[in-house]
Order: sequence, then C-alpha cells, then structure tokens
Amino acid sequence: MDQVEEGLQIRLLGPVGVWHGARWLGPSAAQQRTVLAMLALDCGNIVPIDRLVTALWGTAPPASARNAVQGCVSRLRALLNSVDPPPRTAALVGVGTGYRLTVDRSAVDLHDFRDLLRSARTCEPQRARELVDRALRRWRGPALADVAGPWLDELVAPQLNEERFAAVELRADLDLRLGRYGDIVDDLSDLIADNPARERLALAVLIALHRCGRRVDALTMFRRVRENLVERLGIEPGEELQRAYRAMLAGAEPAAEPAGQRVREPTGVVPRQLPAATPGFVGRQRERALLDEVRKERTTPVVVVCGPAGAGKTSLAVRWAHDVHHHFPDGHLFVDMRGFHPRPRRTPGEALPLLLDALGVPADRIPAEPDAQVALYRSALAGRRVLLVLDNVADADQVRPLIPGGPDCLVVVTSRDRLSGLVARDGAARLTLDVLPAADAVELLVGTAGAERINADPAAARELAEICGHLPLALRIAGARLADRAHVSVRRHLDELIARGRVAQLRVEGDDSTAVRAAFDLSYQALPAPAGRVFRLLGLVPAPAGLAVPAAAALTGLPCDDLEPLIDTLARLHLIRITRAARIVSHDLLLEYGAQLAAEHGDAADNAAAVHRLLHFYLHAVARASAALNGPSRLRLPPDPPPTGVRIPELDDQAHAREWLVAEMANLVAALEHAAADGRDRMAWQLAHVLYDFLRMRTPLSQWRSIARTGLKAARRDGDLRGEAVLRQSLGLLHWRTGDLHAARAEYEAVAALAARADWQVGASAAHCSIGIALAQLGQPRAAISRFEQALVIDREIGDRRAEAGTLANLAAACEEVGELAASARHGELAMRLLRATGQHLGAAVASENLALVARELGRLDEARTAAEEAVRVGRTIGARHEEAASLTTLGRVHSDAGRCAEAEEVLHLGLDIVQGLPDGRLEVVTQTALAEVLLRQNRLAEASRRLDLVLDMADRIGNERTRVEALMLLSDLSAARKEFDSAHEHATGAIAAARAGGYRLVAGQARSRLAAARLGLGDPAGCLVEGRQALRVQHRAGQRLAYARTLMTVGGAYAALGRPSAAQTRWRAAHELFRKIGAAEAAPLG
Repeated sequence: MDQVEEGLQIRLLGPVGVWHGARWLGPSAAQQRTVLAMLALDCGNIVPIDRLVTALWGTAPPASARNAVQGCVSRLRALLNSVDPPPRTAALVGVGTGYRLTVDRSAVDLHDFRDLLRSARTCEPQRARELVDRALRRWRGPALADVAGPWLDELVAPQLNEERFAAVELRADLDLRLGRYGDIVDDLSDLIADNPARERLALAVLIALHRCGRRVDALTMFRRVRENLVERLGIEPGEELQRAYRAMLAGAEPAAEPAGQRVREPTGVVPRQLPAATPGFVGRQRERALLDEVRKERTTPVVVVCGPAGAGKTSLAVRWAHDVHHHFPDGHLFVDMRGFHPRPRRTPGEALPLLLDALGVPADRIPAEPDAQVALYRSALAGRRVLLVLDNVADADQVRPLIPGGPDCLVVVTSRDRLSGLVARDGAARLTLDVLPAADAVELLVGTAGAERINADPAAARELAEICGHLPLALRIAGARLADRAHVSVRRHLDELIARGRVAQLRVEGDDSTAVRAAFDLSYQALPAPAGRVFRLLGLVPAPAGLAVPAAAALTGLPCDDLEPLIDTLARLHLIRITRAARIVSHDLLLEYGAQLAAEHGDAADNAAAVHRLLHFYLHAVARASAALNGPSRLRLPPDPPPTGVRIPELDDQAHAREWLVAEMANLVAALEHAAADGRDRMAWQLAHVLYDFLRMRTPLSQWRSIARTGLKAARRDGDLRGEAVLRQSLGLLHWRTGDLHAARAEYEAVAALAARADWQVGASAAHCSIGIALAQLGQPRAAISRFEQALVIDREIGDRRAEAGTLANLAAACEEVGELAASARHGELAMRLLRATGQHLGAAVASENLALVARELGRLDEARTAAEEAVRVGRTIGARHEEAASLTTLGRVHSDAGRCAEAEEVLHLGLDIVQGLPDGRLEVVTQTALAEVLLRQNRLAEASRRLDLVLDMADRIGNERTRVEALMLLSDLSAARKEFDSAHEHATGAIAAARAGGYRLVAGQARSRLAAARLGLGDPAGCLVEGRQALRVQHRAGQRLAYARTLMTVGGAYAALGRPSAAQTRWRAAHELFRKIGAAEAAPLG
C-alpha cells in the first residue's frame, strides 16, 4: 500500500469521500459530496460560492441555496476536524465570497495521480512504468461516481476519466518499450472491447499479440475492433491501426506509428486545453447538429463558425467540443489567435510552438524555422484524433499552416470574418451564427436572472431580450445585472436600459449595437467606485494567460485581501471570470470597454502608475525566478527598483520559479510588447534582459529571437550601452545555438565594442569569453585560449569569482582541444570548485563534462564516468537539455572505451533523441561520431560506414573541424578493418593535415597512430615504427594513457613483423597492463 494511504485521504477517483487510514469518515449526504468534490478539485484555490450553487442546482437554484452551501461547508469542516488528532495540514476556510480547502496534494487521490504522472514523464522507462502503475492504483471506479449535477457529471467527470485512459495508454506505450507484451494483452483486452474508440490501446494489444507470436489472435482482434467501431460509432479505424493491420497481413512487423517517423516518447496526459463550457448555455441545436454532421462525414478537416462580436461563437465552439470530446481521444487543443483584439494578432509562428508544446514536444526540440515547425506539427498529429479550436481568427492566412495534414483531426475556427478564402481554397465548411431566436434569448435571461424574476413579467422579458438585440453577451450582462438587483423589476431595468439610448455606442461588424454598450454601462455604473477602478485598470495591459491575483494586486496597488472582494463583485456581474487556476479573464470586448473607460473617465496619473507597478512586478518577479534557476549572473543587470508597495512573489526554489515562468510567459511577452509600443523603452529592454536565463533553457528559438530583437531596439532607443550589450549577447548565444558561429562571433565582437565604450569590464570579460568559445568551435583553439586568458585577467582584477569560474571552465576545454591535458585538468578542477561555491548549476554541469573529457583522455575511466554522470544529472535537473545531451555523449564514449557497448549505445541514443530536436548541428555531429565509434568497436562495419558518411557531410556543412578530424580517423579504422589499407592510409594522412591546421595536438597524435597502423597493414613495418614513435611521444607528454596503450599495440605489431618478437612482447605486455589499470575494453588477457 502506498504511503499516502496512511493518513487523511480525500477520494475523487471513484466514490467521493474522506478516509483516515482504512476508516471511511463520510460524507453520506449527496450535496456534501458535491461540495467536497468541488473544493478538492481546486484545493488551495478559492471556490466562489456561486460556483458551488451552480454545481448543486444548475441554473435554477432555490432561494435558500447559499444557506444550504454554508451548511454543507460547516458539516464538512466538522468532518475534517473529527480526525484524532486533527490533521495539521488540512483546513477549510471562508475567503471573501468563497471557500478554500487547504490540504496536502498527496492527500487528494486526483492530485497525487497527476503528480505521479508528471514525475513519470521525467524518468527512464522502467521507473516511469512503476510510477504510472502507482498512479492508476489511485482509481477505485469512475471519477466522481456518486456525485450528480450537470457541472460535475457532464463536464468534470468525463475529463477526469479521459485522464485515466491517457494514463492507461501511457502504461501501454511503456510496456511496449519494455517488452512486457503479456501484461499488455492481459490488462487491455477487456478494456478495448468496452471502449472501441481507444485505438491507441487497440494498437498496443495488436502489436503485443504479434510479438508474442500470436499473429492469428492479433488479426482476429483487429477485425473485432473494426466491427465495434463501425457498429457503435459509424467510423472506420484510424490510419495507424489500419497500417499495422496491413503490415501483419504482409508478414511484416507492425509499427507503433508511420514508417520513417521517430517514435514519440510517451508524454503522459494528452492535451485537454478546452476552456470550461459557459454555464447555462442555451439553444443552437441546429448549429450543433451541423457541426456533428461535419464531424461524422469527415469531408473537410476545417469548419468555420462566423458571426458578429458577442454572438457566442466561442461559447458554441467550446460547448460542442465538450459534447464530442470522446470522439477525439488523442487530445483537444485551444488557441486564442487574437484576430480582433487590441494586442497584435497571434501569427502561425507564435501559435505553432504553443501547439507543439501541448502535444508533448519539448521546447528545445522545436525548430526556429516556420516551415520546419509546420512539418513537425503535422508529423506529431499524424495518425492521431485531435480536436483543435482556433478562436478569434482574423483571416485565412492565420489558419492555413495550422491545419493538420491527415483526415483524423478536426479544426473549428471562430471569426467575425466570413473567411471566404478558407472556404473556397481549402474546402472549409462554414456555419454562420446569428443572434439567438426570441425564445432562446428569453431562456438565457432565465438562466442568468432566475425563472421567478423573468416569468413574473414575460412581456418585459421579451422586450429586454429584444433591446439586447438577442445577442448572448448583452443578454448575459443584462441578466447578471438583474440577478444582482433583487429589488428591481424586469420592467424597471428595461426602462433604465432604454433610457441610455445611444450612449457610447459599440460598433460591431459595421452596425451600431447600442444595447451592448448600454448593457456594459449599466453593469459598470452599478459597481462601487473601488470595483469600477479595478475594472478600468484591468483593460490597460494585455494578459492573454489571465491575470493572477498577485499581479492584479500590483496593477491596482491594493493588498490581495482588499482586492479579492472587488474581484468577486466584478465576477458576480459577469464583467470578469475567475478560472480554476485563480486567474482573472474577461471577454475581449469587455477589456476594450474597460480600457476606453480608463481613458475617458479614469485618472491619467493613476492609470500610468498602475501600468508602471504591474510592469515592475513582472520585471522583479522574473529577476527573482531567474536567480533561482541559475543563481546570480555577472551579465544580469540589476533592474530599477520597484515602486513602493509592490509585493514580489517568493520564487526562491527552482521548481516553483520554473512553474511560475511557464505559467506567466504569455503575459510577460505581452507586457514586453506593450511597454515597447507604449514608449516605455527602458522597461521593455529590462524585461527582455531578465528573461534571458529562462529563454536559453526552455523557450522556442523563434520566441527568443523576437524577444531579444524587441529588447535590443528598445535599448538603442533608450541609449543604454549596457542594455544593448546584454541583448546582443543574448542574440549571439541564439546564433551559437543554431550553429551559425560566424554570426555569433559578430554579435560577441559588437558586445566587446559596446563594453569598451561603456567602460564595463564585466561585459568585456563576457565578450572575450564568448568570442573564445566561437573561435574554438571554428577550429581556432589557440586563438580561443588567448581570448579566455584576456577574460581571466579581467575577472581576477575585478575580483569576480563567478566570472572566473566560467572562464576557467572554458579555458579548460580549450586546453583539452590542443592537448594540454594537465593544464586542462588543473583549470577544470579549480573551475568546478568555484562554480559550486558560487551556485552556478549550469556552469557546474559544463565543467563536470569537461572534467569527464579530460579524465577520459588521461585514461581515468572511472573518474570520467562519475563526472559525466554528474553532468547528466545536473543538466536534467535544471532542464538544460543541451548540456544533458552533450554529457550523455561523453558518457557514451566512456562506456565504449570500457567495453560497455550496450550501455554506450543506449546513452548515445538518448542523447541523440534530445539533440536531434535541438537546432544545434554541432552537438548532433559529435553524438553521431561517438555512435559510429561504438559500431566500429562491435565490428558493425556497414552501419558505421553509413553513419560516418553522414558525419562528414554534417561536419563539412557546419564547419566543425575537430569532428571532421575524428571522422577521418574512424574512416581509417573502418578501412583497416576491411583490409583496405590504401584507403586507411589516405584517411589518416588527411586527419593529420586537418589536425595540424586546427592546432589539435591530441587528435594529431591519434591520427598519426592510425597512419602507423595503415603502414603496418601495407607491409611497411619500418614506416609504422616511425609514425608510431612520433605518436607515442605526443601521447606520453600529454598523459593520454589509453591512446598510448593502443599505439603500443600497433608498434608491437611492427616489431613482430620485423622479426623481433621479444620487443613486440614487451610492448604488448606494457599495453595490456595499461589497459588493465585503465579498465579498458582491450584488457583481455594475452593469448
């Protein structure tokens, strides 16, 4: 039994209840179970009492509803306190106009289930499988099994059950990778019979049966699945399942996905991005039926829902998407394209990284080029049934790149435009949404204001619906206003609305819709002055991810405790909405209305101060999160101090900091763009600057480039040389990541010039260090060492130990390049001590990998393995995938030297999986070279040859001379293994020339050792001795024990060919003693 079972538990995954150990505590009353479920689903967050009322009674609550909820909460609080002793970590308290349940996440089975899955996604397959199995054991039946009500029963429970199926699919994926075919067949056969739409599960069972040798059973199972799909759902199996079936018929191995695609790593829960459906949705039966028809017939992958602003396009799309979610088992995606919005439209290039991230593609594997993003996106969706809602689209060009390539997905587009080009050119279906019919409009008023109020004066209700233009947005606001004024009749409210006439009209699709603005005005004018001010300020700065309460507190200048009642007031009148993540969101039209009010009626100084506070809140929160992620940084310029009273969130641990940055990224980019457009240049470049640490660790390169360029322009306008320098440094690293070393060096040289003009020694040191890195990778290691030494002098002059640590690490790597291993080890060990002392996690990972490289060259394989594994661990912990991949490559080479070829291949393929998603060809070519070496060691010559051809092509294309030399040496080994000694001689000679040109002493010695072997193979033992002795001198001086021992073996062969067996045996015995001490693969005893 898992540890969480020992204490207090709140169970949602099955019958709802509270347990203590093995003892059930209750509640027995259905209403209490519903309230408990609502609070536990959002534990830690405030759940408004109105939401609890809706969950219990829907849109027609009794007059005593709020009192009943209070009674339920009181009894639940008593139930929690009945535990002896009462749990210290559980509390149910009233906050403002809602309640908050505070409890350990692990005590709620749903949250524990999700946390276990989240952990599984970061583990190796065996451990991941154990965690997923533990997660699934949290389920004791269908989610919320004994809770009723439209909100939980129709919306929440189905989503939770989808998460369960996604976990089952993840376990099946892992079982396939682990070869647990019998488990798959036993666990899933009955499940797929009852759930024929779960085609990923059916595919897993089909493959498992085939691999168990049960081909006939596999074919029978496919036919049974197909019959169920056709009979129950009226559809044929998806392409992936049919492809596997055809492969089996042809006698081939069924693949888990289309041939030629890389196997997708399991990513846990499939994307479920749909917003909550609008409560009290009415009507639109014809439109929903038309959408169903498009889905069933599958004649087009795109359907356009168009109509005027406020007509309920998004509400319809989201409501229908929830209705049909089970037909799209692989996920539901939602993107606001901001087509009609104060902020700039979201381009396909901005949307694609969001979609790829939701589909489980790590950010650092998302390419920078738009065409490559589109290709990866369509590959990720191939064979999957996914529903994509693209909301608020301006034109067809926003949509086309986002249309999946296959027939299994459906895209629903909402727009105020008719998008005729998408219909004519792309074959999209179109559904034009008009205002509601009169009866439905009145029903919507009933749902928001209450049946008793509306039915008391049906004529006035019909007139109210008419004066609102039967427009859903206006009707909801008018109804909310009525609901909030219990003493006002429908007739009086109608008279007030008419009296406003054409006050401040709101233009919609070229028509004057006075009722919408009038409805807005009535709701706004009903607000207390403090709430009205909050509403106005919310429209001043875009917040596409919704504004968190601490950010709203900064914007308004109010403490959170004072702000929350005002937020509740706005939510009650439907002017804003509070999401389950406790974020403030609102309709675009309402935000625009608020901004207009701020300009027309607000205090200009108060407005400016509010924006100033919010931007400083973001600036300092990002600075604090960046410091938590990577400690202090010499190039992280201190931000301007925040205004008095702005409270910055505590973001002092890496996990919390990363989580906050991910959640706020869309808002941060919007704030940066707003600052730049609003003439706040200093704030704009400072925001771009403090985001640098996070950008280089996670964000897609296209977003990084946009942010850095926006910041750079702002810094230039601001005339800040240091600001310009740090943003050019950011662009330099961006070029370096994409393999454009010449462009990177040009940016770094510009940084050096700016630092000189600003008399900024820290910047000058960083520039020299960065230029040195670029020079080293451009095949100029001696020039690189000179730059590193210049940087080191500056670092020590100004007493910057953090900078000194990084410079020493780079100097150590350059010394290793030129064969100065003792100096490299000395610099590397000092760097490691300084990096750890100064808390530089990423730098410590780089230095640890450098130490592993040096230890490998020195023949200290155990030390090399320890250092490489430490570098992998740190890189993985902090999310630095580039360094994780580089360290895996080094670790693979160490395994290969030690003869652990299986382990070497495994870690190198792990590294290759990471690096092939990075826009860094330099690292990929190094990993491919290491794989070729492992293949050669296993005498898999044809595979090695193909991989070396690829390596040479890549090395020539990106200008990586060091790797080109290594590839030529391996080609010499390959030719020698094939007894093609002329070719081996030619490759070794080319390697020596290239190594000399680049100043690579170490590899020059190793290349000469290959030349010696080639001459021995050509029948020239004397020539072998000449070359071998030169190689031995280089390797002896450098301390390359493993390379020295290998050259000794070749020289011993030359002596044997010359008829001097005693000299040969002496060298062979010396070599084998070295191999033994080193722990190398060649340590087998002499025959």
